[in-house]
This record gives sequence, structure tokens and C-alpha cells, in this order.
Amino acid sequence: GPKDLPPDCGEGFLRRLGLPGRHYAIRRAGALLMFLDSNHARDYEALARRNAGGGCAKRCDRVSCVRSDLRLSDEKQASWITKTLLHDKSRWRVVFLHHPLFSAGNRKGFGSKTGRLSAEGLQRKLFRRLRDGKVDIVIASGDPIYERSIQVLDANPDIGTTHFSGGAIGHLRVVFRKGVGPIFVVTGGAGAEPRKVANPFGIPLIDKLARADRPDYSQPWVGEAAVEPHLVYIRVEDDRLILSAWTPRGELVDRIEIREPAR
Repeated sequence: GPKDLPPDCGEGFLRRLGLPGRHYAIRRAGALLMFLDSNHARDYEALARRNAGGGCAKRCDRVSCVRSDLRLSDEKQASWITKTLLHDKSRWRVVFLHHPLFSAGNRKGFGSKTGRLSAEGLQRKLFRRLRDGKVDIVIASGDPIYERSIQVLDANPDIGTTHFSGGAIGHLRVVFRKGVGPIFVVTGGAGAEPRKVANPFGIPLIDKLARADRPDYSQPWVGEAAVEPHLVYIRVEDDRLILSAWTPRGELVDRIEIREPAR
């Protein structure tokens, strides 16, 4: 995340935690887990124009942290994403990053102008790579809310079009078919004070139990959302990937399954 960048643009953070780099992948239980640096992938030129040189350049001694180093790393990461997804044989694919591509929250998502610029920049640079690479779930933490999208088929912020697909409703779960499009999850419910989900209709958004119907939230991609502390679990089974979100009281917020299509 952006708070890991100062004062040395993140190099000390990487060394202390023994991380292999700004982006890397591991494999567990038949799943490919990819960790990306979304500080590189956002539209920094647009953000810099809005913030008059803000963001990383405001906190780092080297302006090149934004202007050249990040741009170069962005290109390397984009190439690495494409090659990794093309050649990996894992059945399930989950991507982790800080800044969300889709979020109805008002910190890093579409509830603020800066958040919208960040999300649209990520959509331009990452969405089609992730979709074409058959990524199942993309998990971000930038907004202190829980939000889970339906499957996103396409996104083109330059012409303002986004296409979605729903899922089959089951008992306390939503079932999706693998390979249709990524599902985007925002899980920031462990630390900062929860923020309200952007919603012009005034609908209460604290969902203490999972529901079978799709809520009519303000953004069309939202399948479920909550604004209280939570944990998200992912379980890999042979023919399905299961994601669930729980409150500290043990109450189920959301549960989805992604299943292999019948052969």
C-alpha cells in the first residue's frame, strides 16, 4: 500500500519482511496466489495533476519514485502478470493488491474523485490482463469496508462501459461459474474505522447475515457489502473455490462458490 512507500519508496519494507519483490507469486493447494504492487499500476499522471505532485512524490525524497521508477516497475509487472497467467497450470487463481479496481467506498473507491481516478487507472492497466488470464478473485484492502462484486465481464472507463454477470442463488451463498469473469472483493474491515458505502438511496448497509437477494446498492457491480469489522476466508476444494466473510461475533456476512463448469 502507499503507506509502505516512505521514506525510501518501499525498499526497506521489502528487505525487513524478506519479500522477493514488489510483485511475486506463490502456489498453495492447487491455487496460484499473485501479489501485485498497485502503487505502480495506478494512473499516476492523472493523480499527480489532481494532487499537484502528491502521492508518493509528496512523501519520498526521490520524485523518480513516481515519475520513472514506478513507471518502469509498472511495465515489468504488467509483462510478468501476462506471462505468469499464460504459463501457470494452477486450477484456481487469486490476486491480491492494495488499491481496488472496483469499490463503492469513499476512501479508495468511486465515492471520491481521487478514488475514482485511482480505480479507473487500475482498470485500464490491469482489468483485461486479469480477465484474459482467467483470474477467479481479486482481493483489495484499500477501503475499510467489505464489498464483493458479481462477475465483471468487461470494463472500459474511457467510454464509461462496464458489463457484469450475476450468479445462481443458493442457500446462504451465491454460486458462480468459473471462467466467466473475475470477482472483486474489498476487505478492509480489520483496522481503520469503517466507512459508509457510497449509496444515494439511503439504504442501510450493515448486513449482519448473508442474504439470498442481490441488494440494490448505488454501484451496479456490488453483490454484497457491509460496514463492520470482518475476516475473509478462502477455501480451495477440488472442484470449487469458496470465499466467506464473517464478523468477530461469528455471523456470516457473505459466502460465494466458484465452480468448474460441468463437463
